[in-house]
Amino acid sequence: MTRVAAVMVFSLCCVALAPLPSVAEEKVAVTPADCRRLVAAVPAADVAYKGGVDVHGKKVVGADLPGGGNDLKLVPDVIAFTYTVNPAGYGPSKSLAQQSASLNSQSGAISAKQSSNSAAQVANQQAIAAATQQKAALVQAATKLAANSQALKDNQAAQARAQAAIDSGNAAAPQLSQQGTSLLGQQQGLASQQSAVASQQSSLAATQGNTQMPVAKISYDMARNVLTINGQPIGSADESALADECRKRGLQ
Repeated sequence: MTRVAAVMVFSLCCVALAPLPSVAEEKVAVTPADCRRLVAAVPAADVAYKGGVDVHGKKVVGADLPGGGNDLKLVPDVIAFTYTVNPAGYGPSKSLAQQSASLNSQSGAISAKQSSNSAAQVANQQAIAAATQQKAALVQAATKLAANSQALKDNQAAQARAQAAIDSGNAAAPQLSQQGTSLLGQQQGLASQQSAVASQQSSLAATQGNTQMPVAKISYDMARNVLTINGQPIGSADESALADECRKRGLQ
């Protein structure tokens, strides 16, 4: 807005503030604040900064000297780096790690069964021994009882129960032993598989342990605010698609 226009607007505001003739008893009031909002401030010509002169208009040496702060480039215009991955963490190596974890889990389950089986065999042997000892004591006591007495009948019934316990324990013993043998065989088989997996993992680690495979070259142009992958600009839709592909390939 020119000075002339500003003066005209200001004049109109001042006229609006003057007493107005009554028109159907309606009055319009414009405050000085309204005028200030309507009239834009116009700075004087000597207010704006001018390089090479002081406040009095005299020539001075500029502040931007060679080697000054404006010549320093603390951050490059383009930041670029290559994203790499170690292939040992994917593909066959990942599959072997999963196999190893599965074998370890199976081995733990079989170990628990072996412990249970061993405890069952010990308990069965103890039960057989206790029943045998009880029967022997009953047989010895029976010799002191009168023939056809009730006490003798009770003794004989107790001997029968003890013998039944002995027979049950003896029948269970081979089955428990067979189960223990089977569990031992399973554990040995798992150990062999674990050894094979460990050998493959060791071989992969030796060949790929320190390998770095380039995946993409990522570049960010700070001046243009452009992010590219392998020279191609990437946007929100592209980022989502790339993330989906990464997840499909197990790259988390």
